Amino acid sequence: MIYLEDVARVELGKFTYSSNSFVDGKRASILMIFQSPGSNALHNGKYVYAALAKMKKSFPADVDYKVAL
Repeated sequence: MIYLEDVARVELGKFTYSSNSFVDGKRASILMIFQSPGSNALHNGKYVYAALAKMKKSFPADVDYKVAL
């Protein structure tokens, strides 16, 4: 079992999380991923996209994700 703390630094980034997010006019949740200093962006991106594709298999039929660039 791998925990998030094993591969990342997790911290609160805002004082309040009472904001609304929308994508294409529909309510959405946001997950922000930041690159660590000195890391390879292409290498990291490859693994982020792979993890998202793997997780999508367990999403309910009416749930999807989009990557904002």
